[in-house]
Amino acid sequence: MKNDAFTDAPPEGFLAFNQKVTLGIASLLKGYGVELEDIPHFVGAYWCISQGKRGPSKDEALDSYWDMDDALVDSVLSYINRVQARREEAQIETE
Repeated sequence: MKNDAFTDAPPEGFLAFNQKVTLGIASLLKGYGVELEDIPHFVGAYWCISQGKRGPSKDEALDSYWDMDDALVDSVLSYINRVQARREEAQIETE
């Protein structure tokens, strides 16, 4: 029997986009005074956290984003979107 299990890995150098990482990013962005929808800061903070930087500055996160090539940014955003889509599909509605 063929194993059809789906696995998805983050782009090289990035941590798995799990709850711990998501909350860490959200905490950094709140401290920066920017919204979660601010993609440059979000991706930059994700990179910094993935590299073990626990309290990168707002400028450091933004610089990290701008230092990434376009293909990597596209890959990161695609990965995040897939993870979020699976989370939404897994939600169970209760009354």
